[in-house]
Amino acid sequence: MTQTKSSARWWFLAHSWLALPIWVFLFFVCLTGSIATISQEIVWLIDPAVRANPPSDEARMIDYDAIVAVIAREHPEAIIQRIERPVKSMFAWTVQASYPDIRVVNHYVNPYTGHIQGSEPEDFPSANSSGRYTAGC
Repeated sequence: MTQTKSSARWWFLAHSWLALPIWVFLFFVCLTGSIATISQEIVWLIDPAVRANPPSDEARMIDYDAIVAVIAREHPEAIIQRIERPVKSMFAWTVQASYPDIRVVNHYVNPYTGHIQGSEPEDFPSANSSGRYTAGC
């Protein structure tokens, strides 16, 4: 009977230690999955350039042609590569533009007002640069 108890205890310890890497892996998967689920909301909280709340309840989003016109007016040398419409209406549109000096810049355009709220990367020149993003392009 003592051999059975020690054998059971040994198997319990072996099982516990062998399960530890699996537990760590599952914890990692659950943690990163939870962060990925709310990643857009985290970006919205951290980066004011991507926020785009409607000015009123009746406000309508502008169309692609208006977005292209805003970029052409503010940055005539830009060549628009891509326009991304966000999944949620509380985010700004992302306009990826390339420039003659081989820079690629993301401009964040408010879908309700048509204003460029910010640009990435941070070294992109603008009339009013402050902080990480250039505001008021």
